[in-house]
Amino acid sequence: MLGSLKKKLADYYTKESDNPLFLGLVCGFYPLVFYFSNNFFGINSFKHVLYFGSLFIAIPILYFLLLSLFF
Repeated sequence: MLGSLKKKLADYYTKESDNPLFLGLVCGFYPLVFYFSNNFFGINSFKHVLYFGSLFIAIPILYFLLLSLFF
């Protein structure tokens, strides 16, 4: 089981093309976690979580998706 998972990950990371979903998630996850950890009491509703999730995750994903389509 671990061998097949390792092979799949190795195949994924050795591809020439970049995945815009992965790039957007990686670029937005750290700022999201950093903001939540430093302003935990400022985020007091589910609407705040959705707003900051879309700001830090969805916008970078869309940005890299548009860049991949453009280039």
